[in-house]
Amino acid sequence: MQFLSIASFLALATLESSKLHSQAVCVTNRHYSPSGGTAWSPSYNWKVNYELLPDATNCACNYYRNRNTGNNQWDKCPDCHFVGNPRCECLRRMRR
Repeated sequence: MQFLSIASFLALATLESSKLHSQAVCVTNRHYSPSGGTAWSPSYNWKVNYELLPDATNCACNYYRNRNTGNNQWDKCPDCHFVGNPRCECLRRMRR
């Protein structure tokens, strides 16, 4: 019984600590490549290379701005706009 209580508490704590994103970008041709060190050294890391897609990001941003699927914070973002880096930002969520 105590294990069930602890598991329930951890599940609720995980849900409570989630955060919503406030930026987005569309990418393609994602490639991972090793960077530094050897496969057995602690300095072995992976580098991510990708191509940014400004037109797709702008399109996704427009769809997200026009989306209205309910009354929760994550259901709509009327102030989502394309800032041209290319990425989208939601101003309302950035202020919180």
